[in-house]
Amino acid sequence: MTHQLGDRERSAIRDWLALPVERRARLVIGGDDGAGKSALLRESAARVPGAALVDCTGLTADEVALRVCAALGVALGPDELLRGRPGLRDALRGDHTVFLVNSQWAGPTLTSAEPRRIARALSLLLLRAPEARIRLALEWDGDRMGEPPARDVVVTPAAGPEARGASAPAGADGRHPLGVLAAAETTDVPVEVYRLLHEALGAPSGPADARALATAFPDEIEVRETGRDARGAEEPDAGLLAFRSPSLARMWRAACPVSAAEQRRIVAALLAAVTDSGPAGPWTEKGPVGRYAARALPAHATLAGTVGELLADGRVLAQVRPGAAWDALAVAYPSGVPYGGVLADVRSLEAQGAWSLSQGEWAAWLHHAALCAGVRTWPGS
Repeated sequence: MTHQLGDRERSAIRDWLALPVERRARLVIGGDDGAGKSALLRESAARVPGAALVDCTGLTADEVALRVCAALGVALGPDELLRGRPGLRDALRGDHTVFLVNSQWAGPTLTSAEPRRIARALSLLLLRAPEARIRLALEWDGDRMGEPPARDVVVTPAAGPEARGASAPAGADGRHPLGVLAAAETTDVPVEVYRLLHEALGAPSGPADARALATAFPDEIEVRETGRDARGAEEPDAGLLAFRSPSLARMWRAACPVSAAEQRRIVAALLAAVTDSGPAGPWTEKGPVGRYAARALPAHATLAGTVGELLADGRVLAQVRPGAAWDALAVAYPSGVPYGGVLADVRSLEAQGAWSLSQGEWAAWLHHAALCAGVRTWPGS
């Protein structure tokens, strides 16, 4: 349940909309989880003719930019975002109002730099488009996006008792079943990954299949997809688990923190799972755990404090998704990857367009980049 939005919040939105668009003041909707931030933005967007509304959940800043353009009727392809993003600035024309909901939940993992990219780089591109006058409103979370600048117009809905009262049981730790699930980096967690995390964290025995977990914690988690065997019959011990809302995942993460040492155990378990499971091959072809590792291993390594070492290993780097590598480096090195060395080369590949490549093309691109740099053997390869 969420807080009932009142006249104060709606009046603040009306005042912001009445400001001259030339001021380009950004509207920030802050406050606690469950305070009604998304509802306020959606309601406001519905009252503005022609407004663009984009849900940022799980998206990168570039994907959000493309959806904003599409909502505004601007034909802009992914390749046009590569050259320093001038295509976005130059393509926008006229007066527009843009609402971004769930911007704090952007990014492919829970440990993602994408919310900050939306709050900073993307916001500036939209607000400073030379041929457009854009009002921008977005949902905000200080933990994931930092403090909004003083020039922003800030509206903070008051949290209702339901939002303030949500908490994990006293004494819960990282080995609680929901603490284990919260340690995962993706929104949808294959049961096979849950079991790997369960073992890596040394959790006691408990519900180990999707249906049993959902039955044990019906208010917190749900089964997004049930596993099926080769004949199409349901498998209760397989499928995808998910918290019913991102805020629940964050609450359990805060209540059941996973230490850097425990994250190192998770990294080791994931690496063992993808390297010890038969002949060498793409991780994405090694089942749910392999696909998860390709997406989430760099994020776990960031929390473990070992992402630099991990991504300097060419055998690992070629297997993880490009976006996962760049996102992890952005979190681990907020001031920029140190100049020189493998990590700087990897980071520079994003600006060259490698973010749109398939896994095989990514590996070939890395090989090409290494040869062009005079490197005949990448570390670890």
